[in-house]
Amino acid sequence: MENTKTIAWPQVIVLLLLNIFLVISWLIYDNFQPQLLANFNLQDSKPNFDLVHLLVMVLVPILAGNFSDKFFKNSSSKFLLITIGMSITAIIFMATGSLIKINSTGGAPYLSYVFLGLFTIWMVGMNVFNSPANSFLEKYSPASSLPLIVGIYTLLSELTLAFEPKVEQLVLELGVVTTLITAGALLAILGFAFFKINNKTFEVTSETEAENKDQSYPKIIAIGLFLGAVVGCVKFYIPTRQSVVLDPFYILIISAVLAVPIGLFLNNGRLGFIYLMGILFFLLGLLNLTGNIARLNYACFGLSLSALSVSSFPLILKFACKKNLALSVGLFLGCSELSEGIIEIMYQV
Repeated sequence: MENTKTIAWPQVIVLLLLNIFLVISWLIYDNFQPQLLANFNLQDSKPNFDLVHLLVMVLVPILAGNFSDKFFKNSSSKFLLITIGMSITAIIFMATGSLIKINSTGGAPYLSYVFLGLFTIWMVGMNVFNSPANSFLEKYSPASSLPLIVGIYTLLSELTLAFEPKVEQLVLELGVVTTLITAGALLAILGFAFFKINNKTFEVTSETEAENKDQSYPKIIAIGLFLGAVVGCVKFYIPTRQSVVLDPFYILIISAVLAVPIGLFLNNGRLGFIYLMGILFFLLGLLNLTGNIARLNYACFGLSLSALSVSSFPLILKFACKKNLALSVGLFLGCSELSEGIIEIMYQV
């Protein structure tokens, strides 16, 4: 029995907005974490926070996906779980902003410990609902249209990453406190919209198809690790190469521009081919780093990142059985963050 015959655009749009929100949230975290820690005299704790950050990014999507699959087996209960997770995270955003405001007016020393707790819960919260929510993409579009949806995801995500300085400038103009409180309010609205749209207009389809399909965790892990390694190289390794001057901004822009055309080109029969082409272009880009031919480097890395980003998620859905779908998505996200995080730690200035 087929899943959704046409793309459920209202649900997809909410998930697109949620994905953009999460990307911007992590940009805010990465850019302003040192400043926030210094405000609470916790700058010496930065290495510990970086380790906690990596562990959270790797483990929480896996645990959340597993929890969702085991204890929230029907779609309605998963919608409720995601909504609750988003609502709690929204409260944490606003509470963190309020705490920073209190501290700036001369708060008590114990606020540092409260901040540590809130900051950790913030990191956990932003990952709790991610894998269960993304697992619904498989319901929102037919398999042949899924690469197009992922292409749109890639386009918006990588454009957001490319314009990171603009995000940082906006936060500086608004102020961290206002930004966090506004972000919390926006996330609460997104959570409410997610629940209402899915509860009212989305008819849950049968989940019996491929229920007994063999799960291929090694393939899911490998796909996640490789995608994270490519993203990590683009963001953290390539800028450190003194023999070649490459700006990750242009690689991300090329990847974003190509994402939708690649998504339109793809169908299930071409997923493996496009994925292998992504690997090939990445290896060619690495080999060409010594040649310092900028245009060729940009083309190789941009094509590679786009091809891998668009094909990876549909591929892992092919290797996942439906009863463990959220776990498979969480495993993919966690492994991707693991390899990217390791490269960031290795080459972080």
